[in-house]
Amino acid sequence: MSYSEHGSRFWQVDLTTADGARSAARSAGTAAFIYGGLAVLVAMLFGQLFVPIGKYGQTSFNLMPFGISFLAVVAGFRLRDGKGLIAGSLLAVVVVFNVLANLASLSGWGGTAINVVVLIVLVQGLRGASALRRGLATADEELAAFD
Repeated sequence: MSYSEHGSRFWQVDLTTADGARSAARSAGTAAFIYGGLAVLVAMLFGQLFVPIGKYGQTSFNLMPFGISFLAVVAGFRLRDGKGLIAGSLLAVVVVFNVLANLASLSGWGGTAINVVVLIVLVQGLRGASALRRGLATADEELAAFD
């Protein structure tokens, strides 16, 4: 990841160059893959794949973790290409709702911390994808300006 001159802080990414913006978008793609994998893993580990319906012990298969995972995979691949503002924004909204739900229920502090880090990296990646869309100079073009 291309960091700013402030040090190696993941929330201060250098978006003034195409390399920095591309690096932020790739990191956001990786964060999206991690979030999608954790959504399915947590649902499997905590027994949330089958939800009760009715009062006679009937259950239904929960498709929500797989829907979130599908959105995360789509957003991850799009962000890895330096695009994906729409899919990445939708995923960021899902992560925000997840953080708010965890805070409202006062549970899952470890998961909340992971979600906040994923959200920060996603927002930086969306900023990087937006900067790439506007068109930034590459390192070779910047050096050619001084020749």
